[in-house]
Amino acid sequence: MAEDICRFADFELDRNAYQLRCKGRPVQLERIPLDLLFLLSERPGQLVTREEILERIWGNDVFIETDKSINTAVGKIRHALDDDPETPRFVVTVTGKGYRFVAPLREPHRVKLHREAENTVRSQRSMVGRERELAELRGGLVDAIAGRGRLFLISGEPGIGKTRLTAELASLAQTSGMAVWTGRCLDREEDVPYLPFVEILESCVEQATDQKALRSLLGNEGPELARLMPKLRRTFPDLVPPLDLTPREARRHLFNCFCDFAARVATEQSTVFIIEDLHWADDSTLSLLAHLEKRLSKLPLLIVGTFRDAELEVTPGLTKTLEDLLRGRLASRVPLKGLALDEVAAMLTILSGKTPPTRVVREIYDETEGNPFFVEELFLHLKEENRLYDSTGAFRPKLKIGELDAPRSVRLVIGQRLA
Repeated sequence: MAEDICRFADFELDRNAYQLRCKGRPVQLERIPLDLLFLLSERPGQLVTREEILERIWGNDVFIETDKSINTAVGKIRHALDDDPETPRFVVTVTGKGYRFVAPLREPHRVKLHREAENTVRSQRSMVGRERELAELRGGLVDAIAGRGRLFLISGEPGIGKTRLTAELASLAQTSGMAVWTGRCLDREEDVPYLPFVEILESCVEQATDQKALRSLLGNEGPELARLMPKLRRTFPDLVPPLDLTPREARRHLFNCFCDFAARVATEQSTVFIIEDLHWADDSTLSLLAHLEKRLSKLPLLIVGTFRDAELEVTPGLTKTLEDLLRGRLASRVPLKGLALDEVAAMLTILSGKTPPTRVVREIYDETEGNPFFVEELFLHLKEENRLYDSTGAFRPKLKIGELDAPRSVRLVIGQRLA
């Protein structure tokens, strides 16, 4: 129903579909941050206290590390909305009290989309190019289903399509009957060791139908996994304490227990782990990834990581991990470059529903270097500025893009890279 859809900026928050969308395209967001976003949007402009968030999202009878859990959920919301906490457009922090949703809401839109809008929405679900890369990843799915696990590392600049490619892969995996779990490394957050693996563990635990199924899922590794997810001890008070080991031994034991857990999950149902934004990963996350990879070849498990490969964004820890994995032929790298000229033409055709003139394609290609995010944002910007079409609805023969400011979304990405 229309009244169950909250619209703000380029986003739609759909309660019936239990989904966040940007310009018609689903945005990946885990259950807890999505529930929190629903809660905040229900009270636009009003303070929602941390106490109310804890009660509404987790419940009073669940033990969690309150501050860290709420901060992490808000961080994921900001990542999904591309919201800068220093200059927020959507979620404002009220220090020491809670959060306020400040985005202006758009009126419910009940009019049927006209043909051009339908073409635009359809285009955002169509991936242009990347046939070779997707074929390589599809081969990894086939291997994983056959019990020969693989690790792929997708790299490229911001906006180049890393997340879009993993979304396409996730759809193919689910169609093939595989389970897909996603974890993400976060920027501007307190250092949370193993964060993407903690998110994967949380998602698996939330999927369990009852305590018996959950205990079976945890197996003998429950005491160690509770170090990553403390609320497990609230659920199972009888869990024995972790072994008293030296820090080095304890770390290795934790790694082995998580690997055993992952192996059990994948054995029950062939599985894909997607780990986003490895360029922000802490050393503990990278070490666990490398440890898990050593057991992959005998598991029905595919792991896909994404990272930005700009020189300033690759940390020493990630550089060393990549070198070790690639040198030992333990991982396959999938670098993404800008789209070719003909692919930009295809993308513009899908976006507009019309065949663009060669000169227009060349102008947009030269301005964006084939970056898919920049192509789409520049197209929408030109359209909103009435610079794209003439009075008859045909493409203008020349756009004079150099005379225009870049759209805000593109300026934000470039600003982040310069920072």
